[in-house]
Amino acid sequence: GIDTIQMDNKQGAITVVEHLIQLGHKQIGILTIAGDRPSIGEREEGWKAAHFKNNLPLNKELIFQSESLTFQGGYEKVKEVLKKNKKVTALFCVNDEMAAGALRAAREVGRQVPQDLSVVGFDNITMSNYTDPPLTTVSAAKEYMGKLAVTRVLEMIDNKDTPARRL
Repeated sequence: GIDTIQMDNKQGAITVVEHLIQLGHKQIGILTIAGDRPSIGEREEGWKAAHFKNNLPLNKELIFQSESLTFQGGYEKVKEVLKKNKKVTALFCVNDEMAAGALRAAREVGRQVPQDLSVVGFDNITMSNYTDPPLTTVSAAKEYMGKLAVTRVLEMIDNKDTPARRL
């Protein structure tokens, strides 16, 4: 019953995984967290959907859960994973902070990005412009979403009986 403006998290994740598949990756891990966060769940659904769509087996051993959606959480989990799992050639991180941590972890365990490991984030936060190497990420059109929100509020002020919309 309320208006919402959201990005298509599932399609964004599908686009990321298909990009990695086009680069030749078949062992594409996902760095996520436990819990019930709708946007994260949608990104996980996209990761799975891209596997199915491209006839890649869905290997649950490639689902890695961090303790938090932070740089430190991503760093710690990816460092642990890369020490044990040499098969992972690509990693889709459900946010950019964890992806930045993943880049640091890869460097410390001797995996070169992008030569040995591709890392992709999600959200295109400011930090993603300053990682080394630069982070590939899905950009959330935040300014556009903000403009939509303002336009929608103005519509609602002009017409108080307008039904709720999901954009």
